[in-house]
Amino acid sequence: MASTSQSPSTTVEATVTSKGQVTLLKELRNRLGIQNGSRIRFNIPSSGPVQLEPVLYDLKICGGWQTKAGNRAPLCPLRK
Repeated sequence: MASTSQSPSTTVEATVTSKGQVTLLKELRNRLGIQNGSRIRFNIPSSGPVQLEPVLYDLKICGGWQTKAGNRAPLCPLRK
């Protein structure tokens, strides 16, 4: 009988504010490459767990950065 190994996982919790905001832990932001002004995408299937991923940009396609309220953001998202 073949054995199956599972990679270790970490579970974290966060509190939702009255404005519906959640602070992502630094460890999670670092792992996903999320910085101030980054965008994240939620994949919400009809059943099963919700997935979170950073929205990736291709600056060659987008044409550079825009600045808004001191935050740099790409001009357009790279669509999947």
